[in-house]
Parts: sequence; C-alpha cells; structure tokens
Amino acid sequence: MNVVVTLLLFILTSVAWADAPSESRTKARLYIQKVKKSPQTLVDFDNQVDNAHKSTVYLFIQGIELGNGEQWAAAFDIAIQRKVRFYFHKIYNRKSLNRNVTLIKHSLREVRLRHPFQQVEIIAYSAGGAATLVAWRDLERRDSNSRGMYLTTVASPLSGYGAPFFAVPFVYLFFGAYNGKLARGLADELNGQHLTHCRHFVNMDCSLDRHSCPHSGTSNSELLSQMPCGTDSITEFHNETHESVLARAAEIIIHF
Repeated sequence: MNVVVTLLLFILTSVAWADAPSESRTKARLYIQKVKKSPQTLVDFDNQVDNAHKSTVYLFIQGIELGNGEQWAAAFDIAIQRKVRFYFHKIYNRKSLNRNVTLIKHSLREVRLRHPFQQVEIIAYSAGGAATLVAWRDLERRDSNSRGMYLTTVASPLSGYGAPFFAVPFVYLFFGAYNGKLARGLADELNGQHLTHCRHFVNMDCSLDRHSCPHSGTSNSELLSQMPCGTDSITEFHNETHESVLARAAEIIIHF
C-alpha cells in the first residue's frame, strides 16, 4: 500500500513540475542563482506569500553539493506555487562538522527570531540532514529554540559513505573537512540521542539511490542502529532517486 501511495504521489509531483507555470519555474531557477551568488549562509526570497499560509515558514538546508540545482529548483517551485515563505541554508563542505553545525544553529535561531509565532518546518537534505541533527541535538539540550520547529531529514547518509579508514585523510584533503567526517558517518554523535520533533525520510532502493548503499553494498547509509528521531519516525521511499526524493519531501511537507 505504501509503495502504491508513494508511486502515485511521485507521478503527481512529476506532472506538477512538468506542467508548472513558466513563471514559477523561471523564478525557482533564478533563486538557485541567487543562492550560488549570495555571500550569506542564510538566503531569503521575495516570492509572493498567501495570507492563508503565513502560519508556517520553511527552511531548506543544502546537501554537500548544490550542483546545477535542479533538485532544488523543483523543491523551490513547489514552495513558490504554494505561496509560502521559505529560506535556504548553505552547507560548506570545506568547513568542519562543528563549524557547519554552528552555522546551522545560527540560521535556526535567526528564522525563529524573524518568525517567533509561526511554525518552522525544516527540510534538511542529504549530507545537510546529518549536520542538522547534531545541531538539533544541541538545541534540545541547551535551550528552547527547537520549540515550534520540526525537522525532517531527507536521504541523509547518517552512517557515512563507507570509505575505509585509510582513505579518510584523502577525503579531507581533496573533498573538504565535512566530507571527510561523513566518510565514516556520525554514529558517535547521533546514536542513542532520542531526539524529538523530528523524523527521517529514507530512500530504501539502492538501485535508484546509489548514495544509499555505497560501493553497491547492502548496508543503507541512511540508517543507524539507533535512529536519532526513533524508528517510529522513519518514512520509507521505494521509488525515488537521491535527487527526486527532495521534491517528494517538499510535496509532502509544504502545506497548500
């Protein structure tokens, strides 16, 4: 049943993106260029916001590479069409895990300060979800900024990319400190945390999402032995690629 529902929603999302008004597609791609050019870690946008949707704002958190941004353009397009306020936080693969976590906490607090009476939905994609969970852990321990906020990680490699120990220094050197940390995963930081107000969207089909099972293995990089938000907070996807699942998440989370 879940597979049928997921497939149906994927088809509807794909049709929506293909048939979306030209103006919203164009604006979504312009926003990608704004993200690439902005010196700021937290980027906001000037899209039209419907008064009926002002009770919730959305914060997208980048994965390791923005690339051509097409997966983000699809997600932005949904936010633009549904006329909601949204922000984008950049992840820096050359910076350390600790530095990225600090920047994420700054963005979470900034959005909270700008919207003190609204629900904040955080959609943290791929590698960005791993760092955001560490930030979430710290917020829950030290202050109440996570209240009125809800986190969804999307296709996040919590257990790492499966790099052997000897390769980790080379990953640090050539691909950046954060990639180097993710090479072996964040089990030490996240196992047994029992975090609240969060959930995990997990891709299960390794043939569709090569990032989920490094080196064509059978161990899913998105799963830890103890999932930080709990095993009952996992939503499985069986028909999505690493790129398409982001738009699916936006379709589910961003309210009409």
